Amino acid sequence: MHKKLESLRNIPKIGDLIGCSDNDFGIVVNTYDRGDGTDTLMVSVKWHSGRVLTDPWDAQSFTNECDLFWIMSRI
Repeated sequence: MHKKLESLRNIPKIGDLIGCSDNDFGIVVNTYDRGDGTDTLMVSVKWHSGRVLTDPWDAQSFTNECDLFWIMSRI
């Protein structure tokens, strides 16, 4: 049960503030399943620059192979 709760804490929700490994931050505006049978969560984020971009939530940084995104603050 504890593992399930921990994994739910790491799933972004609309309105969450997230950080990116390139030192940018943004607000989650949409989340959805990719729909290709892989259970990949896609996240659309309005970044500080004003652009809205969509990427897989489990994406990894090319520079250090760590998580590309993380939740900074929840609504």
